[in-house]
Amino acid sequence: MPKSEGDGSRWTVSEDWETQRGIVNDLFAVETNLELAALREHFANKLLFLEVVEAIGNLKTNTSDRDKKRAQHRAEGYHINNGHLWCIQPSKSLASRPRVKCVTQEEAIALAEEEHKTNRHWGRDLVKLKLMDTICSPWLDQSIWQALLKCVQCKNFGSMHLHSLLYLIMW
Repeated sequence: MPKSEGDGSRWTVSEDWETQRGIVNDLFAVETNLELAALREHFANKLLFLEVVEAIGNLKTNTSDRDKKRAQHRAEGYHINNGHLWCIQPSKSLASRPRVKCVTQEEAIALAEEEHKTNRHWGRDLVKLKLMDTICSPWLDQSIWQALLKCVQCKNFGSMHLHSLLYLIMW
């Protein structure tokens, strides 16, 4: 193909490249991850899970390098799937489930109340065993105690009549 004057064969760059202003090809588009935003809002008052969510999402925060490294170390046992934060049990763990859902303390109290009522007013230990198979929550013992103290039926039976359960039934 013969080269002629003005066909641009002498130029490596378009002649009018200096006249164009602004971004022509926006290669660095900024997208907000809706899952991370929802999880940050959900765990706003729970510092442990909030640090994990921020470390997983590599979110820029005004924390020191030491705190960022600590959060990244904590985040090794967690992942985000379908808008939920999941805690992954280590392979050498004796846990019965490979992963459990992370919930706030308020959600843990509601789940403990439901578990206590649906399973014939189980005590603290059995409720804890059942919940530990499905959820991960800081201060789970405290959440279970708060749920058990709200139960009217157990409150009426209470410690005053607890000894009646220990009496043997004589025929």
